[in-house]
Parts: sequence; C-alpha cells; structure tokens
Amino acid sequence: MKFKRIIALLLCVAMVAALAACGDKTTNTPTPTQSAGGPTPTTGAGTQKRTKDILIGTWWVQHYDSADTDVSDSPDWDVAQETEKDDDKKKAEKAANRQHMIDRFNHVKTIEQRYGVKYFWQNLTYSGVQESINTSIMAGTPDCDIYLVDAGMAIPAQMSGLCVDLRTILPKDHDIFTTQTVAKFLDLGDGKACIIQRQGGMNNNNALGFNKQLLDSYGLEDPRVLWDKGEWTWDKFEEYCKILTEDTDGDGNIDQYGFCAWDSDQFEQFMLSNGANIAQGTTQQLTSPKMTEVLQFLHDLHVKDKVCYPVTSDMDANAVRTMYRNGNIGFFWMNVWVQVGTNDGDDYDWNNNGKNPQLDFDVIYCHWPVGPSGNQDTDPQLNNVGGELYIIPAGVEDPLTVFNVLYEGWNWYGWSKDNTEAQNEEALAKRDDPASLNWWIDGSGRSEETRMSNFKIQKEILSKTTVDLWNSMSVSFNLWELLDGTVDPAQWQETYKQNFQDALDQYFGK
Repeated sequence: MKFKRIIALLLCVAMVAALAACGDKTTNTPTPTQSAGGPTPTTGAGTQKRTKDILIGTWWVQHYDSADTDVSDSPDWDVAQETEKDDDKKKAEKAANRQHMIDRFNHVKTIEQRYGVKYFWQNLTYSGVQESINTSIMAGTPDCDIYLVDAGMAIPAQMSGLCVDLRTILPKDHDIFTTQTVAKFLDLGDGKACIIQRQGGMNNNNALGFNKQLLDSYGLEDPRVLWDKGEWTWDKFEEYCKILTEDTDGDGNIDQYGFCAWDSDQFEQFMLSNGANIAQGTTQQLTSPKMTEVLQFLHDLHVKDKVCYPVTSDMDANAVRTMYRNGNIGFFWMNVWVQVGTNDGDDYDWNNNGKNPQLDFDVIYCHWPVGPSGNQDTDPQLNNVGGELYIIPAGVEDPLTVFNVLYEGWNWYGWSKDNTEAQNEEALAKRDDPASLNWWIDGSGRSEETRMSNFKIQKEILSKTTVDLWNSMSVSFNLWELLDGTVDPAQWQETYKQNFQDALDQYFGK
C-alpha cells in the first residue's frame, strides 16, 4: 500500500512537470453494425452499461461530435470551398475533401445509434487537461472518459494503474492487438495496453528543411539524392554548412548561415540520427558513447565551425523556426505548421487567401543526416513523446463502450475485419486520401512536385518513431551553454547526468 501511495505521488509530480506542448450537405442515416475491430460485447468484465454522455478531454477544438448540427460547423468546411484561383485539380481535391467531411459528420449518428450514447470533444486546453488529470483522476472520479495526453502524462498513468488496460476489456484478436489498422497501442514492454494511438493521418514529423535555390547556387548535390545513395552523413552536412556560411556583402560580418534551429529541436534530431537516446529506459544514457558524439557534433557546428545562426535563449522559439524565410539559411528544422501560420505567415499562400510571405524559393524536406553511430535503415527518426496519445482513466463507467466510441469515431472510413479485401482497400484509400490532409500537403510547397516530395518525407519519418522521455521529466538543463561554448561536451555531461538519472528514478518509482 505504501508503494502505491508513492507511485501516485510520483505520477502527480510527473504530470505537473510535463506541462513545462459550399457543397452537398445532405445527410443519410446509416444502419448500425458491430464494432469494426472484431466481435466485442457491449460491456466488459466488471463494467456497467453506459448511461451518460462520453466526454473526451483534449487541448484543441475537434470535429465532429454530437454537438455538431451541420457539416459546416467545422471551420475546415470553409477551407474546402472552391475559389476563383483554384485549378481543376484543386477543385477535385476540395470536392473529395468535402465528401470526406460529410462522411465523418454522418458517422456521428452511426456511433450514437450503435452504442446508445452521445459523445463530445471538450477543449480543456493543455493546462486544463493537466489540471483535470491531476485532480479528478488522482481522486478516482475522472472528469472525462478519455483524455488526449502526451507520453509524459500517459506512461506514469499506465505504470501506476490509473488508466484502463485494454487487454482486460477487448478480445485478443481485436484490431488494436493484431492488424493495427484503425488504432494501435504504445507498447511499454510491461504486458499492458493502455495508451492508444490513432492510425492514419498526419502529425508533427520534424523534418530537416533546406533552401533549394540556395543549395543549387553553390552547386551542391540534393540531400535527398545523397540519402538514397547512403551518403547523407554528418560529415557531408557539416561540409555543406561550411560552404553555405559566408559574408555575402563583404562588410566583414557573416550574413548567411548553413544551419538554424531552436536548441532542443536540433538536439533531439541529431540524437535520433545517431541512434542515441537519454531516457528510454531506467538508466540515463547521456554519458553513452553515442550521446558523446552528438554533443561533440553540436559543439563543433556552433563553436568550432561557427556555421549556425547565432540563436540565444532570450529569442522566441518560433521566430527562430521561421528565420529561414529571410532566404539566408541553408538548413533548418521544419514542420508544415511552421509554414502555414507561424508568426502569422504563410510561405506559399496555400489556400489562396493572400497571406504573406509567399516565398520566392522552395523549402524542401529531407531526412536528417546520419551520424557515425547511426543506422539509416533501422534508427527511429521521430521522438513520439508529444504525439497524439489517448488514455481511458480507471474508474470510468463502461470502459468498453468508451473505447468503442473513440475507435469507431476514427474509423469513419469503414474498415472492418468482416469486409472483403477490396472493400478495405477502398476504405483505407479514403483514410489516406491526400485531399483530406489540406495544409499538411498543400502548405509545404509552391509546386506539385515539391509538395508530394515533402509529403513523402513526412510519411517516411512518421513510420519510424520512438519514445524518449529526456525532455518530459522536469529536468533542468541549459543547452545554450554547450552551443555558445561556455562548457564543452564532457563538462555538460558531468553537470547533468545525475539530474537525468534522478528524474528517471523518480519517474519509475525507484
């Protein structure tokens, strides 16, 4: 009992720490059917039949749910309307997107009839989710039946038994344990399945971006080509950055740089590209040989080579992430959301709304270069700690129905184990239709070739993920002192290695 109380306290500490990320609108009434994941009863062992609405706590506004009375209630409906500037291809894509939205809107009624409940997405904000979890779940009376969480919240919740283990309510042959087509679970190696992930769609992918025209002007081979040849390495990246960094106007000051990125953004991606980690297990790996290589490479780029834009800790993170818009940066950390709205900018006016800056150069996505201890074929390329994860807190009424509503809400496209192969191919084509991804594709480039190339890189990165808690455990550290040369890599490791180990010990209840 004492151990459980300690774990509960640690969970609270860890969770608080994690805070420190016009068409046809006709609707048709579908016929209710069983869950697509496989035959499931309406209630699980030890549960009661659901008698009240299902609430899903999240930190952004989501559609559709029982509160929506028309397909146009989602702001995406307006985005999907044709404009005078749209060509035939764009018009067809928008028409397909509108149909997908109609299908999703109609699907709400299917779920309501199938399970006899209404369900609502509740935008609590990120801090609101934290507060609700820390108060209501810890008290055993959760405010919401499902929570959108990141790994920093989800992992301690699973470890301490504060969320439902799906293995206790679902059959062994359910989709989430087998084909994992609609949803999968985050496997922590403890035999439980508590942390739920949606399949399909897009998410943050943290690609490496580059200014194509700038690289071309120096006659540098395309990094995408080098990647395909197995030659896109740290050494080649460093070589390119040195070439690109120069005083272009002859005034004695460097005004063009090879690389620019926020401190933690670049730290994490170079860590992944060298097959390194800090907090994937119970023992800190900051002092591992692989991490030593990462720290030394960062130190070399910033201090020895001086090829990085001089970022300081008092700068705004998104101002740094959009520095590439000035046209004087070769390589930079990139996500599509940076291009389509960050700092009120829109790189290529993807929705024909006249927003600036409408760049006159191409932002191209590529993989991060491979480090000396990295493996291009097997190393993960994305730390999914901040990904879109969901948990069902322990103590909710009828957790099976709660899960089924979430699962079926994602499965608006109609995949089912009972379908024919052709039917499921058609269903997945709907789910993965680029037309429904809007700015995830259209916002990244000014030509179709560029947009599809960037989309391909995003999907490849998202196919190789891992979970490293290094930045989710309230460890106090200062990367800037490494990047500005105040300390060397060995000193940085010595300063912070025990901090990470102490956090891991606390996190895992040692």
